[in-house]
Amino acid sequence: MTQQILSKCIMTAAIMLYLLTGADSLLAAADVYEPDNDLVSAYVIDLNSPQAHTLDPAGDIDYVYFTGVKGNIYLLETSSAEDTDTYLYLYDSNAKELAKDDDSGIGLSSKIVWTCPEAGTYYAMVKHFVITGTGPYNLLLTNSGYISGRILDSSGNPLTDAFATAYIDVMIGDPCGASTWVGWGTINPDGTYTTEGLSAGSYYLYAYTKTDSIQIDEWWAAPMSSQACGQAQPVTVTAGKTTTGKDFQLDTSLVISYTVTTSVAPIGTGTVTGGGNYNEGTTATLTAIPAVRSFFINWSGDSAGTGNPIGILVNADKNITANFDSTKKHMFIPIRSADGKTVIICL
Repeated sequence: MTQQILSKCIMTAAIMLYLLTGADSLLAAADVYEPDNDLVSAYVIDLNSPQAHTLDPAGDIDYVYFTGVKGNIYLLETSSAEDTDTYLYLYDSNAKELAKDDDSGIGLSSKIVWTCPEAGTYYAMVKHFVITGTGPYNLLLTNSGYISGRILDSSGNPLTDAFATAYIDVMIGDPCGASTWVGWGTINPDGTYTTEGLSAGSYYLYAYTKTDSIQIDEWWAAPMSSQACGQAQPVTVTAGKTTTGKDFQLDTSLVISYTVTTSVAPIGTGTVTGGGNYNEGTTATLTAIPAVRSFFINWSGDSAGTGNPIGILVNADKNITANFDSTKKHMFIPIRSADGKTVIICL
């Protein structure tokens, strides 16, 4: 019965809209919040109450408003099961633009994290990134929360140079399977970090940096972070609060090295330079040098080709042979002398 009454109310409202504004306005009413195409007709949005909107027809824009509290940190974000490409704007009561965002949310969704400077009324506007684009989306206003901690080295000391080379990613989902990136962390020169504003929920943190071209990466876990995704532990974010003490202690990355072993066939027909120990990911340059009365043919083993020298990517132990030909023991060169006679010289 309640559903029937609601349906009749919606139908009555639609008929009244038609009578008051004409058929064009009725066709443009793609969701229950229309018309909401300017500040005057903006619809109120409450904290933690998602609204389902539709950008339709092409060129449609939607406005909402809320009362901001001084000092509160607000998170405005869109989401869409159809990945509608939204563009989100934030204005004050004088229509002054305060912030805007395109794709900081999941997929093509938008997200703005903003600290209210003064109590008052503020407006958000959503449009499609493409002028001819249409599609549904959800809009949510929440108080955001933060996660903070430190990045430590293997000895437990703050990694004070981490801000230049390290990163924090915020993920949802399965750390060892299907996970989605939803944000990042800002790392300070003293090794501390703070994530950007996050809506209330459960997240996984992933820290990574690079040292000597070897990537160090670990998931947050207590009592110590781990490189194993199966040991990752969730971090709970509470709206309007900061979850502290989520430290990473990054293990020292061991430099992996491999051996490039060279040989010559047949023995005694030449030499090879460039063999030895190399760090993983580096390149070894091998040069085949034929002996007298020999010439280089090709490479065999863990490399092939006739190039000389040759570059080898070192990602495992390598055994490479330089093949030479020494079957031509002598070389006969005919030389015609001044008197017209041919002299054969054997080398």
